[in-house]
Amino acid sequence: MPSLFSPPPPGVYEYTEIITFQFTDSSAPSSLSDEATDVGRVWASTLRTYLELEQTGIVWWGLVHGSPQEAKLLIDWKSAEGREKYEASPQLKDLRSAWKAVTSVPVVAAVYRFPHDEVARQAGLCSSNDTVSVLFTFSFNSPVESSTDTEQWDVSFAQLRGAVMGSPGGVVATKCSYGWELNHSSYCAAFRFLKIDTFQTFLEESEVSQLLEGLRSRATGGVNIQFLDTRAFSHGWQGSVDRTTPETAGTAAFIETAQTLFKGINTRAA
Repeated sequence: MPSLFSPPPPGVYEYTEIITFQFTDSSAPSSLSDEATDVGRVWASTLRTYLELEQTGIVWWGLVHGSPQEAKLLIDWKSAEGREKYEASPQLKDLRSAWKAVTSVPVVAAVYRFPHDEVARQAGLCSSNDTVSVLFTFSFNSPVESSTDTEQWDVSFAQLRGAVMGSPGGVVATKCSYGWELNHSSYCAAFRFLKIDTFQTFLEESEVSQLLEGLRSRATGGVNIQFLDTRAFSHGWQGSVDRTTPETAGTAAFIETAQTLFKGINTRAA
């Protein structure tokens, strides 16, 4: 079944993998940022591994509102061959073993072909201190294989997408991410919105509610709407799951100077 999106330039973007984790550590999400904990060490190793792969692009990780022990890892892959090679590697086998030790249920992965426009993927999947990423997942009990069914779905979803993108006082990006899972067993869309309660109120509006209900009636496996706080890593591994950008020389010098001054104060006080 041909994609509705224009093919991306070779080796730039192929698809996005979304991996969902349910952790056993009751102190999550704070423990994910603490490498002194088992789950923190595993999470740091996981993020670093994906960021250091040659065939990955932007990597996000997100926390789910209302589900404190759930986290998602989202990986842009540059090529199908790159992911397939990694899937067969001892490196991933070791990671999966580590995941089992800190999760309560098996890790779930799904691969979606989003628009190859990086700005659109960033717009939908990136959040900030005052915005949230809204993730829709429409599931189907059996893959949608008919081109007619796919086209009908795309038309219906385009109406909902248009309503969301045109919502006043809510949506904060001019683009969004959306696309089919590779096996057409689910469809995913991500929008960036101002507030959770604003979006929930928006969904209750009659026109929007009808559009969503129409899609819900076709999604035989159900619809899941989640609100994510995400971090986007487009500069590789920076030494921490919380640091997304390189430390500038000026910042490093400032920290070193501050530490020297602090040590001097302590010495004089002693």
